[in-house]
This record gives sequence, structure tokens and C-alpha cells, in this order.
Amino acid sequence: MTTAIILAGGSGKHWGCGLGVPKHFVPIPRPGRAPEPLLNRMVRKLRKRGAARVIISGPDDPRYALPNAEQHVRTFVPGWSGAWPYLETCHLWSTTRRTVVLLGDVVHTPEAMDAIMTPRDEWTMFGRPWHSDITGNRYGEDFAYGFGPSYHAEYILALHHVNRLYLTRQLVRGGSWEVWRHMCGVPDERLLVLTKMPPVVRHVIIDDLTDDIDTQEDYERLMRVREAAGAR
Repeated sequence: MTTAIILAGGSGKHWGCGLGVPKHFVPIPRPGRAPEPLLNRMVRKLRKRGAARVIISGPDDPRYALPNAEQHVRTFVPGWSGAWPYLETCHLWSTTRRTVVLLGDVVHTPEAMDAIMTPRDEWTMFGRPWHSDITGNRYGEDFAYGFGPSYHAEYILALHHVNRLYLTRQLVRGGSWEVWRHMCGVPDERLLVLTKMPPVVRHVIIDDLTDDIDTQEDYERLMRVREAAGAR
């Protein structure tokens, strides 16, 4: 059974006070039913697909204590790279079963959630390395990471390595994309190269109506596209 960890502790600096709620709680329309807050929707879909534990790693805020999920109050280390939110949850990773770490500001299609929750042991990124002609997003997006216990040590070393490069100013950013490239054997000097990697390795491509929400513009655009497509 899978342990699912939802990272919902970002600063939200691009979102601001959009719609009067953190972006993790934006309403997602459902045909014939009331809209559902994004984070609640994610917990429900993970449970439906058999997640044994769902853990929300976020701020010390009662809104993030949801039914059918555990709340983990994320710690913050000033100056650390974008690798920290992943590394900070390593004590929550399952030592016997698969762990999935998901970004908490992503609206997943049912097909994307099925792919993410399909059992597999190997370390895998789920996302889109390039822009989307479907949603109109101009950027690549990572949506989730999955791995079995045999990959814990390798992943932790990769997170520390990228963070160290960032802290020593060898990288201007050190987030999940750089960690993925490092896990794929890309040399340090090319970790920031934003190009398609042929063949794309350790990666399941999700290129549908699934997308990330950073700004209110992102949200409004994605909702228009989903409505036009009759998305669930």
C-alpha cells in the first residue's frame, strides 16, 4: 500500500490573496455537484486509489488538517534550495512500501492520478518537461515523484547534492528539476539546461489537462480549458 505525501507548504508568493484562500483550496468545479477545494479533491482521489496513508506537509494552519489525511507541519530552513521540502519529509517515507510525493497545487486528471498511483518500485518523476499545447501553460511542470524503499538512499543523496550546489552558488536554483536531472546522470554543469532529454528517463510523461497553479491567471486559464473539455 502506498504512502502519499502532499507538499503544500510553499510561500504562495505568486498566488498572493487570490480568491481569498491559499491556492491549495481553490474550488475545482465538478459536473452536477458542488465545487471541491483542490486539496480535499487530491486527498479523496488518493484514498480512492488505495493510498494507505495520506500526509499533508504544510503550514501550521488548521485548514490543512483534513479528514482522511494526517497533518505534518513543515519546518523551514532559511536559505535552503527547493530540494528542502522533499528532503524534509524523508522520515515519513514508507520503509516497506512505495512512497509518492505530490505537489499540492496541481489539478490532476483521473488518468494522471491513475498513472501516479500505479504500483512500481523504481524512482520515477511524473510530469511534463515542456510547455503544454493542451492547457496553454508555457512551462514544463513536475507533478509527483514515486519510489520504493530501495531508492531512498540514492534520492536523499541527490537532494543533498543539489542543495549543496545551490548553497555554494554553483547553481542559481536547486529544485526538483535539477534533482531529477542529477538522478538521470546529468553532469552538474548541465543541471540547469532546460531542454528535452531524449530519451526521457526515470520519467512518466503526463501531458493532458493536468497542470500546476501558481497564479490566479493560471487558475482561471485552467478552469476555462477544463470546462471546455468537460473535465472531471
